[in-house]
Amino acid sequence: MKNVKLLALAFLLFLVSAFLLCTINDDNGDLASTGPSTTTKPIDKTTVPPDLIVILDSAYIGIDETLNVTVWARLYDTLPLSNAPVLFYVSSGRLSQDTVRTDVDGRAIVQFSESKKSQVTMVVSCLGTNDTLYFDVTDAPDKIQKSISILPVKSILKADGKDNTAIKVSLRNENNNP
Repeated sequence: MKNVKLLALAFLLFLVSAFLLCTINDDNGDLASTGPSTTTKPIDKTTVPPDLIVILDSAYIGIDETLNVTVWARLYDTLPLSNAPVLFYVSSGRLSQDTVRTDVDGRAIVQFSESKKSQVTMVVSCLGTNDTLYFDVTDAPDKIQKSISILPVKSILKADGKDNTAIKVSLRNENNNP
């Protein structure tokens, strides 16, 4: 009876020590991390759909005038997506380019113009993400609401006191004249 108790106690100690000293292995047999990850994996830009922010100078444009279209492509709303192809389609009118690659800040800019009154549908696409916009080409100056546009050359600056950018400002009166 004494041997059975000693054997049971030894077995219990074995189970407790095995539990305290166990290791966890991943699918490859390597030791697995038991705490929060301290390393970050690089983002695979081919599998994460970007967020697109499309900005038009105005919801209206005058006949034979130019409308700037700026697209910001971001991953997770914050990381600029550089060198990504942005495709543009319009139902009428002309674009300066149909496809533009984003710059290091994740920005792509095209110009649109049209020689007749029309309602335009524009589709912007980047790596599987699409955005559709609607605007009018008009000959009524009171409809044209473009009064001021401010476009920085570089939108993200380092806070080092040395980094800088240029800002292009266009101001128009009530008749849409510069």
